[in-house]
Amino acid sequence: MEKIHFSIILRWLWLLILATLVASVVTYWVTQQQTPTYEANVRLIVGPGLDSPNPDLNALRTSGQLMQTYAEMVTTQPVLQVVVDELGLDIPPSRLGGRISVKTNKETQILSITVRDDDPRQAVAIANAAADMLLRLSPASSSSPEARLMDQMRSQAPKIEANIATSEEIIRQLEVEFQAATDVTQQRLIMDQLSTERNRLSEAHRTLALLYESLQQASINQIKIVEPAQGAAPIASQLQLRVLIGAGAGLVLGLLIVVAFEYFDETIKTPEELTETAGVSLLSVIAKHKTLHGVGRERLVVEALPKSQAAENYRMLGTKLLSKYRMNQIYGNHVSAETQETVGVEQPGAKDDQPARSVLVSSSQSGDTSEITANLAVVLAQTGQKVILVDACLHRPVIGQMFGVVDQRGLTGALADRSKTPDLIAVNWVPGLFILPSGPIPSNPFQLLASTRMVNLIEELENQADIVIVAASPLLSFADSLILASRVDGVVVVARKGKTRRDMVTDVVKSLRTLDARIIGTVFDYNRSSHLSFLSRGMVAPTLTTESVEPVKRVVAS
Repeated sequence: MEKIHFSIILRWLWLLILATLVASVVTYWVTQQQTPTYEANVRLIVGPGLDSPNPDLNALRTSGQLMQTYAEMVTTQPVLQVVVDELGLDIPPSRLGGRISVKTNKETQILSITVRDDDPRQAVAIANAAADMLLRLSPASSSSPEARLMDQMRSQAPKIEANIATSEEIIRQLEVEFQAATDVTQQRLIMDQLSTERNRLSEAHRTLALLYESLQQASINQIKIVEPAQGAAPIASQLQLRVLIGAGAGLVLGLLIVVAFEYFDETIKTPEELTETAGVSLLSVIAKHKTLHGVGRERLVVEALPKSQAAENYRMLGTKLLSKYRMNQIYGNHVSAETQETVGVEQPGAKDDQPARSVLVSSSQSGDTSEITANLAVVLAQTGQKVILVDACLHRPVIGQMFGVVDQRGLTGALADRSKTPDLIAVNWVPGLFILPSGPIPSNPFQLLASTRMVNLIEELENQADIVIVAASPLLSFADSLILASRVDGVVVVARKGKTRRDMVTDVVKSLRTLDARIIGTVFDYNRSSHLSFLSRGMVAPTLTTESVEPVKRVVAS
């Protein structure tokens, strides 16, 4: 399973890289196009602050709660509206609130107001205006009654101090007069004056002490500007971080596309998927090669590109089929499971003890396998075997055109006239290879291919050659191909990358096994078919499943 996941990643690696690069470039371009943003900051202190000589813990807690209230007040509609009106801004209060952020710190009672704007001067003005509005709302404002009372108390302190100094001077003078007086009556009068003046001085001292004590007790509900906004600093664009985030987003988007595509795409894309889906051995993987045109040698990969990987894959396919054929000839039904696994051929069915003298090559429901069949026949002939290539694809025959053979009687002629032997055409540039083209296309191919004459014809051809290769129409699209599959010694199922669906492979395997057809193995082709689809436009061929194979099976039995 890990291998399949790794192959999926490799297959879509180009998309993941492209999505990452595109997202990175777009993020970089958008960031570069953005107007620079400036940031201004005002810092305020809420509560007793530093002017309280003995701050109380409860007072500090209360000031922390008040600080949160002031922080919320900054972005309220009335406060923002006043700032807009005073500065003459052309933006609504709602947009202004989006540019202001407030940060509180209960441990230090520091309230920070941060304003971001494209204009640095405007950012500074907005920050200071917002701070001024908080001052106006607090009791520490100069226009509040508390502030006026404090001012009065501060103004009374010098007067009381002056009265104290006057009283002290009077007391000193009275003491001097008391020392100089000799009359008892005069001394008593001076003593009364001293007592009165000393009482007045004591009262003044108490008043001054209470006044100082009141002035030293800072108000809990007060706010002061610690650091006004002096200038606005440009905000770093964080280009690298944004590009990395954009690249990550592009990669995630690419992965989502891959997952969605793989989830909804039912086609087979790797040989491992084909083996897992079909449950039979994989004979060969045909590597991708350039599209060939022409006739004869120019059309076949094993002749036109003999050193290519695809040609070597065809030779490997032919070797496995030939090894299977020879093992059955020598050992019959005593071939061990270990030997079968080494050769790579699976042999379910009732014909396991027979040599694979005739092999049908076809796909499941779409695609033309004529090129694969032709290349396989050439490879087998190059090993010294006598090979007969039969074009039983009567719905759209192309074997004759590929080899440049003039199609005369062919297969349909041999099936129609039982008295005549089939006209085999030798390929002069491949010794040992003979072709039986399709012949004239009949109106009802099923009637010919499902006849007992076709069974006898296959036996005749097997007697004339070492191995017979039959090219057939798609197995799930045409019932005649299924019948042929049950009348040959073995079937090779071809699947193309990105074209063959998993359900097609599953259905064709079930259908072949229902008909007791022997599945030799599968071939995975990385190339697209160079021919048109077997189905004409506007026509939909019926798909044969295990249930719909029963009528065909009865025809075979008869």
